[in-house]
Amino acid sequence: MHHFATPLRPAQQTGASLRASQYKRRRVHDSPDHHDQLDDDVDQTNVHPAPLHDPWASEQRHVAGLSSNDAFQIPAAPFPHAAPRRPRANFTAASIQQELAALSPAVFVSEAAPTAQSPGGPSRDNSALKTKHLNVLSTIMHRCLLEGDYNRAARAWGMVLRTQAHGKPIEPRQNGLWGLGAELLMRRKDKQDSHIIDGDAYSDHGFELAKDYYKRLILQYPIRTFQPNAIDATTFYPPLFSVWIMQVLERSKRARRHHRRATEVAWTDDNIMDEDTPMTSDEKRAHEEHVQDEELSGAREISEKLDELVQSPPYDKNAQLLVLRGHIGLWISDLLLGKTATQDQDDCWDYDTETIDLQSNEDVADKIQKCINSREELNRAVECFKQVSKVSNAPPQDIDSIVRAQELDIDKRLKDLSST
Repeated sequence: MHHFATPLRPAQQTGASLRASQYKRRRVHDSPDHHDQLDDDVDQTNVHPAPLHDPWASEQRHVAGLSSNDAFQIPAAPFPHAAPRRPRANFTAASIQQELAALSPAVFVSEAAPTAQSPGGPSRDNSALKTKHLNVLSTIMHRCLLEGDYNRAARAWGMVLRTQAHGKPIEPRQNGLWGLGAELLMRRKDKQDSHIIDGDAYSDHGFELAKDYYKRLILQYPIRTFQPNAIDATTFYPPLFSVWIMQVLERSKRARRHHRRATEVAWTDDNIMDEDTPMTSDEKRAHEEHVQDEELSGAREISEKLDELVQSPPYDKNAQLLVLRGHIGLWISDLLLGKTATQDQDDCWDYDTETIDLQSNEDVADKIQKCINSREELNRAVECFKQVSKVSNAPPQDIDSIVRAQELDIDKRLKDLSST
């Protein structure tokens, strides 16, 4: 069976057992130098290949008071310039097993006995079984994700998290497994979500679960100043805000679809399904203004939380968070002008949002104030993009053209409002 990315850390991945390594078949080459490497049990460090008839070696033994029969009793280097080094005794499970295996006859630790590093812990055979079990669970989880069976994939993911390998729990940061957990939580639906329409991939309940999941990861893995490449809170904050933004956008899309379907059902019940009796512009305007107000409230809440975060180091130099804050500024600026990117473009609800915004029941002073606030958010977004250029030397693409078009749109609206 083909296995996907293993949830085990490199320290938890073990090779063959000591007994297997003792009887492992070695590849023999035709070169005579490789034939000499077959005798691995002989300690080559204490062997002195110097011949006995070497006059220089004989003179050295004579000065040291050694006879020719004591040739192999000469201490190893750095003798005679310094005392021979004695290795420190490092009593570990592996060293004890190797020392026992070096006896004659060899003694091997029973496979069913616990290891010395974890008294009473799992045996080597049991650890291999758990590793195989984890690989199978990981394969099932990825296969279910590919087939869209998210409920079964979530159960497999939960079993992976509850499994321990070599006495240690599974690390969710290994191979980006934390992203799978968030994706599975986002697709979980609650029975109380009656407003969910068939075919919607996400729900408010799933978004809240994913946000809580990222918040727990941020608390569990705080910032590591001396480990800049570690996966910590700086890694989890951008996806947290991305999920939050996605939740606000999906809520607006769902509100438009739900209102459209409810209106179509009402038309069918009254038997007035006629193309010549469309929904009035006042009803469209009222519904769209309500949806945009809700979306604007959610966007401002996200911007406030993000502003509090990027004011303190090290987040003030985080390029991902600054780019997010810049795009949120552009998003709020569009919403204040009556634009939205979540409106369906292929249904009967298409209309000119600019015309509706100019014909709304708001006072001219309120409309002018919205344009001023839109320009302020646009300036805030430009500042964030400038900070990104200083931090990463790679500003986002096509930002200048978007900002310029937004400025022209604000100026045009202010001019039209001033003329009215």
